Amino acid sequence: MCVINLDREKVGYYESVNIIKPEDAAVLFKAEGHYPKRLRVEAWTSYRDYRNRKYGVLLKDGEDWKSNRIVLNKEVISPKVQGNFVPLLDEVGHDFVARVYKKIERSGQNEWTTDLSHELFKYALEYKKCHKYFCTEQ
Repeated sequence: MCVINLDREKVGYYESVNIIKPEDAAVLFKAEGHYPKRLRVEAWTSYRDYRNRKYGVLLKDGEDWKSNRIVLNKEVISPKVQGNFVPLLDEVGHDFVARVYKKIERSGQNEWTTDLSHELFKYALEYKKCHKYFCTEQ
């Protein structure tokens, strides 16, 4: 018997099931076959259509998805490329954690209560800059 940890969620009219454990996700991905059918996020596809933009790999499925994914695997996901990229992201992550610890120390209470959205936005921006720099340098 196979037991999978799931989280069900409903946001508006959209219902989803989220798989919690990576090993359960691996079972699902293997069962999808070579040409999986991806969920279409109407807002994303409508935006891309309205702006006359191409769909990225997250919005494609079937054979179109597979051909894009093969290119992505070679250029971005391969262990060789990741081996060069991960240290850059690690540095960004360490900087973020160090910044949070500084704010905790400055509070003088050994804790820091705040809305992290601004800090997470800056972290995401730094991550994105790092990713863009890495991808253009390769």
